[in-house]
Amino acid sequence: MDILKVLKREERNIEKSVKNGMKHLEALRASIKVFASGLVGNGRLVKKRRKMSAAGRLAISTATKARWAKFHAAKAARPRRKTSAAGRASIVKAQKARWAKIRAAKPTRIMRQRSKMSAATRARMAKAQRARWTKVREARINVA
Repeated sequence: MDILKVLKREERNIEKSVKNGMKHLEALRASIKVFASGLVGNGRLVKKRRKMSAAGRLAISTATKARWAKFHAAKAARPRRKTSAAGRASIVKAQKARWAKIRAAKPTRIMRQRSKMSAATRARMAKAQRARWTKVREARINVA
């Protein structure tokens, strides 16, 4: 094989590669030109933000405030339901009956002990229980 032919063939292949590379380079440069307007310094593409006029913002704000005013007016116009004194008394009576039934079914250890305690001890225990429930109520209020 003639070495000169081999070298010429290799030269043609390299020229083809260079031409293809130049085509790719030109395409890349064109893409950069297209996107260059939206690029920031570090090369990231940034979308241009649309600007709204002050009148447009005012119109949106006014409409939103009107919607909320209408909502709050409708909410305030609804009548609040109230339980009558008789209804409340019947609920209290039924609740007391339920608790009496529960207590009668199974007396707790503390209730059994109370019958053996003095009045002073019972008073101290009741005071301690009230203090514990006050703390529980305060914790619930602070959480809500």
